[in-house]
Amino acid sequence: MMRNDGYGDAAATHYQVLNVSASSTLDEIRACYRAALLAVHPDKQGSKEDSSSRYLRVQEAWSVLRDAESRAEYDASVKSSGGVGAAVVVGEEVVLEDMEECESESGGDLEYWYPCRCSDFFVVGARELQSAGMRFGEDAASVGVGSGVDALGGDGGVDWNRQRQSIVLPCGSCSLHLRVYFWVPCT
Repeated sequence: MMRNDGYGDAAATHYQVLNVSASSTLDEIRACYRAALLAVHPDKQGSKEDSSSRYLRVQEAWSVLRDAESRAEYDASVKSSGGVGAAVVVGEEVVLEDMEECESESGGDLEYWYPCRCSDFFVVGARELQSAGMRFGEDAASVGVGSGVDALGGDGGVDWNRQRQSIVLPCGSCSLHLRVYFWVPCT
């Protein structure tokens, strides 16, 4: 299951709205639909307008994902829209610490690898992480790897000097994507 809250995000995919991955089974989607429906029901929320639109997004997502044919059409449209700003279906989310660290095959550069279900890998280089705000070297222990705070939003506590950042990686062989979370210093 995914950990994003896509209820109010107009650009969120139907999978994000229901907090499931694109590879989820119908039973998993149904269970998350019911939980999401209860969470955003207008009778349980204080702000009727906001919860009403969230409720309708959950209903819309369920109406598409519950039917195999409409789900396949939706998946194809998301995949084919692949330009700038297109919705990307993230199949899994990890923290940077879950990825294997190694030197690149070309030598010298640091890379992080994570296995995909298709037996290939998701790969991100240190330069790409640096362009997203990650620091390496002396500052690494305080802002990136080994931060001691749960990057997925768990009970690790709050560190006001850092903020969570993420990057989405495509698989080298298939259409799956991986979201990698890491910490960067607040600016």
